Amino acid sequence: MTNELQKLVDQWRVEANIPGVSVGIVHGDKDIVVTSGIESVETQLPVTDKTMFMIGST
Repeated sequence: MTNELQKLVDQWRVEANIPGVSVGIVHGDKDIVVTSGIESVETQLPVTDKTMFMIGST
C-alpha cells in the first residue's frame, strides 16, 4: 500500500508543479508518512519525514 501511495504522491506533486510535499496518515495505531520532492528550491534538499513546513505554505 505504501508503494502505491508513494507513486500517487509523486505523480500529484509533479502534476501540481510543487517542489515538495509530505503526507501523513494516522489510522488507529499505524502512522504512514510519504514524502516527495525537495524542501526548498534554494537548498535542493529532499523532503524527509522530519521536514517542517509552515502551515498554509505554497
